[in-house]
Amino acid sequence: MISNPATIIWKGLNEFTTFVKDNPGCVVRLRNGDIVQPKFYPAEDEYCEDVFTVGEYHRLYRWDSNGVALKNSDYDMMKIVSNEL
Repeated sequence: MISNPATIIWKGLNEFTTFVKDNPGCVVRLRNGDIVQPKFYPAEDEYCEDVFTVGEYHRLYRWDSNGVALKNSDYDMMKIVSNEL
């Protein structure tokens, strides 16, 4: 299991989120214990940023490219628990 060093704040992909991006079937445990399957969406243009979400328009589970939740730190990506559902 890979733990997320991304709670150290920096912008961009890190080792943890690169793995999540490159393995789209992986399942992640969030800080609050929720289990989700994030998907990476690259920026559409230079005015947007890369983002992870569980669905293209999902509002609750959205993360910066470093795994930090955009809505609430309770939803930060913390640990990969499986490579597939």
